[in-house]
Amino acid sequence: MSDEEEENPAKAEKNWLRFSKGLKGYLVMVIVKKGRHNLEKVPPSEILTGDSVIRSQQMNTVYFHYNTLWKINLDFKKPVRCVGNAVRETTDWLLCHTEGGCVRLDINERKIYLDNCVPCVASTVKQLTKPFNIVLTKSEKNDDWLVSKVYR
Repeated sequence: MSDEEEENPAKAEKNWLRFSKGLKGYLVMVIVKKGRHNLEKVPPSEILTGDSVIRSQQMNTVYFHYNTLWKINLDFKKPVRCVGNAVRETTDWLLCHTEGGCVRLDINERKIYLDNCVPCVASTVKQLTKPFNIVLTKSEKNDDWLVSKVYR
């Protein structure tokens, strides 16, 4: 964030909203951590049927195990400048993740809410250096979960 944006939160929020409207993406995979070095990859099509992924269900909400790691790919409309010690100057995509304890499924809305997402690669962009939230919606064409909203 620039010095001007730090002094003016309204401007920072406006810039964030403009940036986040151009984001698309999809759920890449869910990883179940079974011990220190044993990881099990669960395809997105099987997340609602796997006991290793689902922790509990209450009313219309499904909660997921804390030992799961959710990986989401975000695609930008046009390349965005990377910050810090990035390995590239610009990027048009970014892989991010969150822990399963920060994920819930609303059965009625058919949406998955992922809170506290962070980039999982060294090449990040200024707008995504702070944790953010993602909403995934089930594709009507196939079993993919697509990014429908990114917000703070």
